[in-house]
Amino acid sequence: MNSLIHHGIKHQRGAATLLIALVLMMAVTVLTLSVARTGINQGVIDINQQWRDRLFITAESAIESLLPRIPTLSESEWRPVANSNEETWQQSDDDSRIETELEITRSPLPRRFVTVQAATRRSDGSGPGVQVTRQFRRLSILSPLAEQAPPLIIQGCPTATFLNDEIYPLNADNDSADDAIWLTGRTCPSLDIDTHQGAIQTKLLPDELWNALVTVDREAYAELVDQEQTLPPGQRRYWVATPTDLDSQGLWSRSIGSADRHQFLYFPPETGCPGFAAGVRIYGVVFIDVACTNPLTLASLDIYGTLIIKGNLNIGPGSLRLANIQLEDAEQTALWFPTLRHIRVPGTWRDF
Repeated sequence: MNSLIHHGIKHQRGAATLLIALVLMMAVTVLTLSVARTGINQGVIDINQQWRDRLFITAESAIESLLPRIPTLSESEWRPVANSNEETWQQSDDDSRIETELEITRSPLPRRFVTVQAATRRSDGSGPGVQVTRQFRRLSILSPLAEQAPPLIIQGCPTATFLNDEIYPLNADNDSADDAIWLTGRTCPSLDIDTHQGAIQTKLLPDELWNALVTVDREAYAELVDQEQTLPPGQRRYWVATPTDLDSQGLWSRSIGSADRHQFLYFPPETGCPGFAAGVRIYGVVFIDVACTNPLTLASLDIYGTLIIKGNLNIGPGSLRLANIQLEDAEQTALWFPTLRHIRVPGTWRDF
């Protein structure tokens, strides 16, 4: 009897041991499969991460490569955006590994901002794609401050004005008329000049007006002028007045620019402020880097844009008309010069 009981106990112990062994084997198998699955999932994640990084770098690189090309794009390549006054340009590229779609959206004239979007994905269509959006502000020869400048900026005061002098600001003869004159040096006596409801403002600017109003230094500006020396006058944008450019009476006698092609005329200190001959008409900016102690004109001078004087201004007995470009073309409210570079607008974002 005892031997039967002992044999039964041994049999139960063997079965329990076998059961425990089976349970342990199953646990090890489950753990092994779980680890293997985790490894596979991690591998997939790593591959997707590598692709995401590659797609993002490709998108960023495409945007940076596109920026210098924007000023050279033909007007015929732009298309109007539906229900908007903006315009868009698009391009697609596929190198058999990555497909890239580029889109530029530009604001209406004077087109100070552009938004560039790059969307990249694998050429085979697998996996997620990446979309990067950046906004840039275009910079021309004019600083953002100069783009908003009134028709006259003086680092001093007018020393003489006459009843036939007129200044037409943006929205002239209207309650919403913009500034007509910025006085950057000091407060001046009351000015007897018709500003067509435009305000005369004292504006705190650096002593070096060039640095506040122009985006390149004088040496870089001289290079821009040199690059255009072989162009016909009507196609030029940038001028430096020299003594040899003056007529026999020592006056500037050339009319430059047009309503749709604005130009920048610079009188350096060595040329001074020689004055203007009768009937001169300029579309753009005239920057005179010295005071005008002699009469600016004895006859008539029209400037559609901005006249900048570094010092006092003797207008002279002639007829002076300074006006925002809007007076010549109602569709324009500011001067437009070619883009020299783009700067990124802080706070723009990317979306994956």
